[in-house]
Amino acid sequence: MAQDDLGLARAWHVRAYIQAAVGLSTPALRAAKHTIRLANRLRDVRLEARGRQLLCFILDWGPTPAHEVVERVTEVREWASSRGMRSIEVDACGVLARANAMLGEFKAAWQLVGQMKAMDRSSSEPLLWVSDELTVARVHLLEDEPAKAEPILRGAYTKLKRMDGKGPLAIVAGILARVLLELGQSNEPEQLALEARPSRPGSTGRRRSSGGRFRPWCSPGAARPPRPRSWSAAPSP
Repeated sequence: MAQDDLGLARAWHVRAYIQAAVGLSTPALRAAKHTIRLANRLRDVRLEARGRQLLCFILDWGPTPAHEVVERVTEVREWASSRGMRSIEVDACGVLARANAMLGEFKAAWQLVGQMKAMDRSSSEPLLWVSDELTVARVHLLEDEPAKAEPILRGAYTKLKRMDGKGPLAIVAGILARVLLELGQSNEPEQLALEARPSRPGSTGRRRSSGGRFRPWCSPGAARPPRPRSWSAAPSP
């Protein structure tokens, strides 16, 4: 019976992952929470950790308001910290930094960036190779500082090129192209946009659709038109 329950919990985790991957954030959130409940009941800490890590990813990318993201991900961070799960704690710090930046709480965001950088981790997942750089760049963008984000994104782009991280390369190339356009550079963005195209095969994918959190430049009272949502749409797995 316990083995059946474990198989069910794993199935819910896979379901949450697939739904998140195709942009179905609301059902993915429900599936991730259910995974965590089942894993907790089974006392399977490893599976619960995977569920909580995925929950952070879904909260970061989905339509959940930023203040709620801060509350939920802080809980995940505390859970991971109490169990010495450094990788999840690092991911949580990155999500919290971005969520605070979306709320205009830049001092808190940069403190979280510092805490994130102070923790070591290694991963075979290509997107995590540049996770820290993407977090820093996104905070700069939300703080209305594209010139500071540009060299960071370019460094991430070069690293992924060197390491053959093709999937994440498209994400970074797309954000870098938009930053260069924002900075008035019109030649290079076209080539970068072509590199970004393969990761968006005919669907909106992970583009966000609603909620106050998706105002990409969280500058209270800003008069300029909203920037593309892509400023806030680079993942923390």
